[in-house]
Amino acid sequence: MWWRRTLPAVVALLGVTGLGLITVGLTADPARPPRPSADAPTRTHPAPDLAPLPPAAPVRVQIPAIGVGGPRRARRGGAPGGGGGAAPGARPPPRGGAGRGW
Repeated sequence: MWWRRTLPAVVALLGVTGLGLITVGLTADPARPPRPSADAPTRTHPAPDLAPLPPAAPVRVQIPAIGVGGPRRARRGGAPGGGGGAAPGARPPPRGGAGRGW
């Protein structure tokens, strides 16, 4: 069978080629970014002084599917003026130590 003679030679050739490529990759210098040519135009005047941008107005993000930005639940002491309970439809905190410390 012809493949019994050629298979070891092919495996050896692929191994030597792979080792050669690894060696070249490890010893090659890292690629440098391209530099502009010497005759490339340069900026002769500085950039204009611009006024800083005004601060952005705050935006309330609401994602009702996961309960972000929905109605707020009262804290431990309850809401001022009574109530004090969770928002309608809110889930109770999980049992155990998972909900503590919030």
